[in-house]
Amino acid sequence: MKRVYIRALGMMLEHTNILLADSGGTKTDWIAIKNGIIISRWRGGSLHPLLLGHFSDAIPDEYLTYHLEFFGAGCHNENGKQKVSAKLRTLGFVSMNVNSDVDEAGLSLFGKNNGCGFISGTGSVIFEYDGRTINHIYGGLGHILGDEGSGFYFGKLLLAELFNNRLPKEIEDFLTLELGARSEILSNVYSSESKRYVSRLSELTNTIEYDVIKELHKRNIKLFVDSFIGYKTNVSEVKSCGSYVFHQRELFKEAFEEKQITLSVTLKNPLEKIAEKIVTDTL
Repeated sequence: MKRVYIRALGMMLEHTNILLADSGGTKTDWIAIKNGIIISRWRGGSLHPLLLGHFSDAIPDEYLTYHLEFFGAGCHNENGKQKVSAKLRTLGFVSMNVNSDVDEAGLSLFGKNNGCGFISGTGSVIFEYDGRTINHIYGGLGHILGDEGSGFYFGKLLLAELFNNRLPKEIEDFLTLELGARSEILSNVYSSESKRYVSRLSELTNTIEYDVIKELHKRNIKLFVDSFIGYKTNVSEVKSCGSYVFHQRELFKEAFEEKQITLSVTLKNPLEKIAEKIVTDTL
């Protein structure tokens, strides 16, 4: 039987079939591994502790028999873990471990080594990792109190510019065509799907080559890097993961370089890295 040691989580998994899940504020990525081979990948709804009531995906019966290693936003505290564990049991999972997305980031970025890293996707958070566990978490205050340097925060900045008539007409027309009228946009912003709706604006505008869009990304990233320096003053290298930092990695690198910090790694999908390590027995 295949023995997989997840060093960062201090456990030995004795399973031939493993299902990995990475759940953020807007989606969940799944990877199924059977006898050391990746056999399936798919994407579904978020299993964030605050959004469990909206989850309606049907998990294929075959994968309910797999051991599940779940990594999720909102699962760093015991209350969040318990809520997600209960939901996963109602879906039919029997064998599982529920960990936070920060655990996933530390494991994928550093493995057996230590270092400082951050996540920048729908939300953002900074952490220290000692080669086995997460020692400290900074920021991670969520979209109401924080999340500077995230896809959500960029969308927030963009919509503020739109509603205050500070965007070029071409971009305003593009957003109106894609999103609808002011009343429709505001209805979505203040709906239960607000995080997904606002954060997707960063991807929606990726193909728009206007200085004002780039400047909004720079403003967003500068706020994050300034807060990072406020938390960490003795760091020379940092690693990162998440969709927002991956797409805006050059701007992140420039902002960190101004503070004499090297951004050496940007992973779009940390779950893929963990799956690769499991398959090659390098965890």
